[in-house]
Amino acid sequence: MGSLSVLKLAGQSLNTLTLFGLVLASGLVVDDAIVVSEDIGRRLEAGKPPLQAAREAMAELGGAVVATSLALVVVFIPVLGLGGSLGRLYAPIAITISGAIAFSTLNALSFTPVASSRLLNPERREPTWLLRWIDPPRRWLEGLEVPYGRWLAWTMQRRRLVMSLLLGGLLLTGFGLQALPKAFIPQEDNGQLRGVVILSDGLGLQQTQRVLEQVRQVVADEPLITRATFYAGRSFGDSSPNKGIFYLRLAPIEQRRSGEAATRAVGQRLNGELRRSITGAVVQISEAPSVRGFSAEGGLELELLDNSNGQLSLSDFEQQAQAFIRAAQATNRFERVSTRFSAGAPLVQLVPDRLQMASLGVDLSTVVDTLGASFGSDYVNDSFESDQVRKVIVQLDGASRRSADDVLALQVKTRDGQLIPLAQLVRIEQETGPTSINHTRLVRSISIRALPRPGVSSGQAMANLMEVQRQLGGSTELEWAGLAREESRAGGGNVRVFALAILVMVLVLAALYDNFADPFIILVTVPLAMLGAIGGLMLRGLPLDVYGQMGLLVLVSLAAKNGILIVEFANQRMAEGLDLDTAIWGAAIARLRPILLTAISSLAGFVPLLLASGFGSGSRVSIGTVVFSGLLVATVLSLFAVPVVYRIVKGWERGLPKAAGVG
Repeated sequence: MGSLSVLKLAGQSLNTLTLFGLVLASGLVVDDAIVVSEDIGRRLEAGKPPLQAAREAMAELGGAVVATSLALVVVFIPVLGLGGSLGRLYAPIAITISGAIAFSTLNALSFTPVASSRLLNPERREPTWLLRWIDPPRRWLEGLEVPYGRWLAWTMQRRRLVMSLLLGGLLLTGFGLQALPKAFIPQEDNGQLRGVVILSDGLGLQQTQRVLEQVRQVVADEPLITRATFYAGRSFGDSSPNKGIFYLRLAPIEQRRSGEAATRAVGQRLNGELRRSITGAVVQISEAPSVRGFSAEGGLELELLDNSNGQLSLSDFEQQAQAFIRAAQATNRFERVSTRFSAGAPLVQLVPDRLQMASLGVDLSTVVDTLGASFGSDYVNDSFESDQVRKVIVQLDGASRRSADDVLALQVKTRDGQLIPLAQLVRIEQETGPTSINHTRLVRSISIRALPRPGVSSGQAMANLMEVQRQLGGSTELEWAGLAREESRAGGGNVRVFALAILVMVLVLAALYDNFADPFIILVTVPLAMLGAIGGLMLRGLPLDVYGQMGLLVLVSLAAKNGILIVEFANQRMAEGLDLDTAIWGAAIARLRPILLTAISSLAGFVPLLLASGFGSGSRVSIGTVVFSGLLVATVLSLFAVPVVYRIVKGWERGLPKAAGVG
């Protein structure tokens, strides 16, 4: 309820991203309550009165609860300042989690102590059937304290080895981050395919329609296709009579459980069948992008820019683009690299006789408007008929605009209102050239689309294309477009956000503890958590995408939580007069059970993300793998790393010699 209230105040809606944040928060909101109720229950078992147990527990844990909650919340502050597509993706998740954590902290500081002091009673016996379920886990957790104490004592005596392993883990984390494939947004199985048909230059609409009919027959044989729509004379961004597009809708994902029924598999199957069946045209099918608004087709979109200042002719520019495509295909990292640009399409060029036009009183704009309305179309006005408003659009009948002679047969008005055949004003020249010339950053550009092979992430594919362009050199430059542009922009932004989140957390913890030593001890678990996350992604063969990077942000605060519990309690024990070794050893033993309980509850909340399936599962699996594997590794290793680092750092502060042993 707290998260929903915060979302309402922030002007957010209940959508896929906010629900995503609620699923993540479900594994976090009970952590503080578990820590508080566990400590109160432990004191009640020791014979303390309920009210006294609650007061002592809150006096001991209040600072730790506030510190862990602040660490969870402040890590998202840099995210709220992000702009662009990355900010729109991250902000709803950050607001949702922050709201849930804030209200769960208030609950842990107020309601949980009161409820625990009233409801927990060591003399009360649960029903026998319930004890059979809850007693074995309780005895297992209590039985871990003795062996954990022995393992911790052994570890404390080998602090140099532990620090060497920590340093090795830090280096391994850095290498792993560099080696891990990168991506932007995972391609979801959305059940949509989009295709384009390209005929030879100069062919007309009738030939395109015939090829689309052949495509329709092939598509009709695929049982998983439930709906298909075909358009002749249109394309994605470069329409012309020799091109066509079609949209395919697959059966719902609930009816497509097998791998062969996935959208990508269906698309590959249709591509192979169309290549065998259709010889007079190129037919390309790709998955629809997971995010609308950036691109009409799947794959990587890029622009090859002509930086020759006009020295390259269009045919030379096309040859360089084709050389780039051949080099990219030769890397064997792409299913397809292609362009629809052609510099040799047959054209009919109208050359006006300006002297004749001036003598007859015909304006050039009149000629242009007449050609546009006749061979294109022109909106006139609206008419009201049968209770409906209809647009009036003029255009020549199809039979009157089939050849160049039809152009010369047109008549245009002079300034005096007389009609003159266009043949008296222009002459026709047969030429070749492009049907359209695109410009990017004020220079000519050719659009190229690359579809990576399965197992090749978008980040790896982009790096390969950049390397191909670097090797070819020349007077061309590569410019990303669509989702690829967003991915290239997001790369540096993610690094800055992550670094700023760590910095903000360090400053907040330094303010709480009035030193920088304790934050250093607490955050030593962050590389361990990241190492676990990297290992989980590698084991499942997943790239590190924007959702996984969001999971790393969540993981930073989750990993710091265990360190805060140990450091806070060790500081309190030292303030009571205990020596350093006894204080840290006792703090680690006392906090073993709440650390394991909170970790188990969080991991259980992340399991649905880890095992997600169906539409949208790509993003959930990505972030679930990161937080689950990272928290699992960080919890186990922090139980030993944090006490060792605490002993070393505090020993340096106090100038203590090496301890003889604890336990």
